[in-house]
Amino acid sequence: MIKRIVNIAKTQEEARQWDIKQALEMTHEERQEIARTLKKRVYGTNTTDVRLWHRQNTDNRSC
Repeated sequence: MIKRIVNIAKTQEEARQWDIKQALEMTHEERQEIARTLKKRVYGTNTTDVRLWHRQNTDNRSC
């Protein structure tokens, strides 16, 4: 997980550059873990796979 570091920026541009730098320094695995954690916080652990719902509803359409 990414180490939390406090940075007090003097300008919005400095803050934006800091955010970009932090994102670039993370590994792919760290970004994926953060995404999973946020998904669990927002949607919980017992959620329907929307891809399955989409497949079921688009397969039944006639072209």
